[in-house]
Amino acid sequence: MNQPRLISGFACGLACAALLLGCSGSHLPPPGTPPAGTATSLSPMALPNVPPEQPAEPAARTVIVVSDLHFGLGKLSAADWDHYEDFRWSNEWSEFLARIDQEGGGATDLVLNGDAFELWQSRTGDCQSRDPERGCSGLEALQRVQRIIAAHTPDLQRLGQFAMSGSNRVVIVPGNHDAALLFPEVAAAVVQSTGAAPDRLSLSATGYWISRDRRIYADHGHQIGIDP
Repeated sequence: MNQPRLISGFACGLACAALLLGCSGSHLPPPGTPPAGTATSLSPMALPNVPPEQPAEPAARTVIVVSDLHFGLGKLSAADWDHYEDFRWSNEWSEFLARIDQEGGGATDLVLNGDAFELWQSRTGDCQSRDPERGCSGLEALQRVQRIIAAHTPDLQRLGQFAMSGSNRVVIVPGNHDAALLFPEVAAAVVQSTGAAPDRLSLSATGYWISRDRRIYADHGHQIGIDP
């Protein structure tokens, strides 16, 4: 049985997460089914992906859910952060990953439950569509995430090291600020930047995560409807 644990403290922490404990399977969507009211023209099979349910494990695993890291544009100079940068805690991030790796005995599932990346705000005016209902193209979103990767390479590599330790796994659930992760090229760039194998660090294209025992369900919350 999974051991549900909540860790907060990075940016908004778990404020946007919908986390349901002790729910029976009859109240959860079947595996691979996107939440009601969502639509996408992109097949989840086109993405580096794992099922929303994790594989069966013979031993207990620790589950950590954290949201809203908002990796952004980094620093303007050695002393000054960009005002769009919300993630300014590299040392604490490294200590956090080391601690949950240790406490989980190398058998931890870390779910980054939405808005791990700040792909909504940008200083470059790089989304050129004249249609107000359209956002960035795949190429424009890739250029944004490449700038973020350059600003946070050590942080992302540390995440990859955690994913490759023991039997740890990392699953990234897209949020409203990083929905562009659903572009395959954007997801691939993120996975590659961590140095982790795709079966150890992956993207949930369904928009949610469910533990194998179906006692823990997590999504970012923005697909519910009117902003809660």
